Amino acid sequence: MWVLSENSSFKISCVYKAVLMVMVLFVYLSTIQSAQAQDVRLSPPSDSDTAEQTFVTAIPMDPTSDTSNPAEVTTGPESTPLAHEVTSVLFPDPERWYNQSTGVFTWNLPADITVVSAEIATSSNNVPSVVFDMLITEFGVSAENLSEGVQYLSMQFKNEFGWGGVTNHKIQIDTIPPEVFNIDVLSSTSVFPFPLLLFEAQDSTSGIDYYVLNIDNGESQIIRPNDARRGYLLSELLDGTYTVTISAFDKAGNETITSVPVPVVAGWSPEPYPENESYIESVFTYENILIGILALVVLGELVYIATSRKKSREKEEILRRETLDVQEQMGKIFSALRDEIYEQVNTITTSSKLTANEKEAVEGLNKALEVSETLIGKEINDVQTMLR
Repeated sequence: MWVLSENSSFKISCVYKAVLMVMVLFVYLSTIQSAQAQDVRLSPPSDSDTAEQTFVTAIPMDPTSDTSNPAEVTTGPESTPLAHEVTSVLFPDPERWYNQSTGVFTWNLPADITVVSAEIATSSNNVPSVVFDMLITEFGVSAENLSEGVQYLSMQFKNEFGWGGVTNHKIQIDTIPPEVFNIDVLSSTSVFPFPLLLFEAQDSTSGIDYYVLNIDNGESQIIRPNDARRGYLLSELLDGTYTVTISAFDKAGNETITSVPVPVVAGWSPEPYPENESYIESVFTYENILIGILALVVLGELVYIATSRKKSREKEEILRRETLDVQEQMGKIFSALRDEIYEQVNTITTSSKLTANEKEAVEGLNKALEVSETLIGKEINDVQTMLR
């Protein structure tokens, strides 16, 4: 069994402390070197740079240092920047294909951003590594940094807490027209008297969107790729040779045109208009005559009703006037007769002494006059009420 002396224990303790200090110093120096490797600067722009050119290549300050990925520097707490939205006037929809490769992407820059990283990438999971020493708010693309197919504008912000979320904005570019294609013409058969057209174009980048078919510069027809694979059967064409032109459009709007002469021997002709049928005969058909008779009957009924109402109103007006005249004349005659009778009655009653029978006769005469006046007035009022 080994027994350490007090002096030996002291020496081992000193060695242990020295080794620990060396390790701490090594870690500190490694951290400083890593921080220096992150400092980069931009190459100065040339005189040919324009206001729209914003794609710049970053150059590390120390060529021997490691240009570490921003995402590898720090992931940061929740207060790091969020992934930001990117917009473009010429490339507004990331799901559409475009037949141009020059444009500008822009974004809003939050106030706390200290560093911007952006680049063109081919992966939707890319983390940008190109860091700028200025706070840019736009990124220019052209044929030099943008190729055919699907790419992404990869962008990331950094603030005092570290690097934030990554935005990968899809850019779909197809500037090449579809491949040249042929139109195969299948001759007519007993089942299909008109020719059948077979065609299919290829576009390896964005794919075929639709076809436009035209016969002798006539009305154009749009054909979808699925329908084109089954073929296009011509119809209702007189015998002769026609020029069929088909334009293939890809999803970016690029066009490829192919034309072919197509002979037609179907023996088709449009239905002729009957020569022995005149215009008058075509108008005066059984249906048209029946409709005309019904219209005349209805018109006659309307005229008869209107005329009858007019005559009825005229008769009522005449009867009303005659009734008024009768009322006026009867009133005058009855008033004169009444006055005369009253005068005679007064003369008889004042000039001589009447017997009982004579008094009874005078009273009966007065009552008869009153009753007659009442009845005549009632009849006249009833007639007036009926004529109103």
